[in-house]
Amino acid sequence: MRRVQQMTRRMQRARSAAAQAVVAVRLDLPLESADIYLRVRSSQWGQLVLSGATVTYEKGFLRRHLAAVPDSTAAEKLSAFATVAGGLCVAATLDQRRPEEALGQQLAFRQMYQVARALGIGDIREPAARAWIKDRFLEALSLLIVDGQAAWNSVANALQERGELTGDEVRNLVGASDEERGI
Repeated sequence: MRRVQQMTRRMQRARSAAAQAVVAVRLDLPLESADIYLRVRSSQWGQLVLSGATVTYEKGFLRRHLAAVPDSTAAEKLSAFATVAGGLCVAATLDQRRPEEALGQQLAFRQMYQVARALGIGDIREPAARAWIKDRFLEALSLLIVDGQAAWNSVANALQERGELTGDEVRNLVGASDEERGI
């Protein structure tokens, strides 16, 4: 039996949220919380979207940096934000989720393309944007496996058990894992 078939949906959500949270912490983004609660919201096209792996940033973080483009610090923070979305894609890929189980991955790729467009890199049809997104995915992967996935697993286990973590709790789990491994 494939690993994804054995993994509960709750653990899939926990691994997705944890991947994003660990990447956010390692990129020093203002993470407020991470949770695995199911939410239904409407999309800009009127469909209902179900999400269950959420990271929340300090209020106004994204809007503030989008408004500041082309400032280099804002561009750096937006690239980091896109790398966090890449973390969700890494989780879905490494967990071998089927396409119907990886809607969040599709939405994360859309977020990365929106950031690429905001930064003037290009849209989905342009090779430069595709290369930039691939780089965000690979950066997220490297941040998640640098310690053999220990921090990622630690945060995912805590999320599965508790349902939500504050940003400080995520930072403490990642810090403890990194300290234990000398990172």
